[in-house]
Amino acid sequence: MRFPRSKLTQAQTERLLEHFVAGTAARPAGELVGVNRNTARLFYHRLRVLIARHLARERPPRVDVAFEIRCFSGVSDLQPVFGLLGRRGKVHAVLLRAGEPGATAPTRPPRLRLEAIVATRAPQTRRVLHAADLRHFRLGSDASRSPIDSVENFWSQAKRHLRKYNGMSRENFSLFLGECEWRFNYGPPRRARACLQEWMSRR
Repeated sequence: MRFPRSKLTQAQTERLLEHFVAGTAARPAGELVGVNRNTARLFYHRLRVLIARHLARERPPRVDVAFEIRCFSGVSDLQPVFGLLGRRGKVHAVLLRAGEPGATAPTRPPRLRLEAIVATRAPQTRRVLHAADLRHFRLGSDASRSPIDSVENFWSQAKRHLRKYNGMSRENFSLFLGECEWRFNYGPPRRARACLQEWMSRR
């Protein structure tokens, strides 16, 4: 259970994996395991890429939700980042295409209805996103509380996790978001660790 071409020993790999599941940041995890902090960061990055690949197979198809952005009318500095939808007890984070230059409202009703949108006040020219920049807007109807409650719980947990970082690059933000989705959907630490071990063994 190691990444290809990794110089980490089996014991170091297992310990770093446990720290990742526990939510320990890469730098202190590297110090505790006795590896270089950049090595720990690279290991964490590869885990996030692995998670993103597997979540992509479960996640609903990418959605054009230009119609949903009506709630932002008149708020020029808000830019949508991702949409949240709850399905069968799981929450999926869908990167949005709406708000990009040239985006137009769909000509037919969307296949998926989002329960929430998360937007940022940070301008597109800024390369780093902070958890404090993100704003959550609920879109779902109170007629069906179950998906909305799941989405609210997910966003509360995701904010707590993302606040630990001093910002994330826009390029890697989707990986951190995928990590939050995985943590929420795959439950307690033992189950989450077993899941990652299985995914790593398939490589």
